[in-house]
Amino acid sequence: MDLNVVTDMTAEGRKQTPPSVEKPAYYVAQSAGYRQLGLDSPKEDPLAGVALEGLMKNALASAGFLPATADHPATLALIYHWGSHNNIMNVYERNILLEYSITDLARSLIERATLVGGEAFAKNLARALEFSSRGEILSFVQGGDVSIVSELGMFLEKNPRGDFLAATISGSIYFVVVSAYDFAAMARGGRQLLWRTKMTVSTDGVSMKETLPPLIVSVAPHLGRETNGVETILQRLSRGGTVTIGDPKVIEYFSGPAAPPSSAPKNPPKP
Repeated sequence: MDLNVVTDMTAEGRKQTPPSVEKPAYYVAQSAGYRQLGLDSPKEDPLAGVALEGLMKNALASAGFLPATADHPATLALIYHWGSHNNIMNVYERNILLEYSITDLARSLIERATLVGGEAFAKNLARALEFSSRGEILSFVQGGDVSIVSELGMFLEKNPRGDFLAATISGSIYFVVVSAYDFAAMARGGRQLLWRTKMTVSTDGVSMKETLPPLIVSVAPHLGRETNGVETILQRLSRGGTVTIGDPKVIEYFSGPAAPPSSAPKNPPKP
């Protein structure tokens, strides 16, 4: 699996010293729940909120974030949510021109680009889509081929990395988002965003339940740390179970009694 993480940091967030295990930051956390986004969303079996809460708590602790206590009041308010963002299913078998407007398709692409590549990446994509034709956008939605959309090549890298990003945002993804706010400002009724970390993985051939745990654990070191664009971690997915192959044996194939020999001549005379 290609596990993607990007952290967008605000100006206020950059003023703060990143925490460590030795010098942690203390928080209160709130789950915003499961969300199913995108177009033509399939039915999902989402990871339970209780299971996700434990995963998030452990991942945050490894990055230097600990739950607030009486002795250590909160300086951060963390809000997290998770879910899927879907592209159109069976896109080659359906007349998407009739079902979705080009505005819907572009908005869906930009939303996934924000989750996968961050705010700057999504803004560049939005500018490119403004100057792309309807046919170019539809082709990109269908195949993720950046060469089809001339304007996209102006900001996507023309290398395997750019191809990877294009393919990812033109497909469906699972995601987890953690947003950090200044606790004191929130207590006063304000909302000062400090940073937002987004974790994503393609849905191809995998389920949410088997991908979100390794996703959260693997990208934990990037929580609350500004990234230079999207960072990708290659992780092998273990589904458990084994297949034991014994010594090969040759088994004769027998289909039944042999047919009686034919009495007809091999080379019958010509009429």
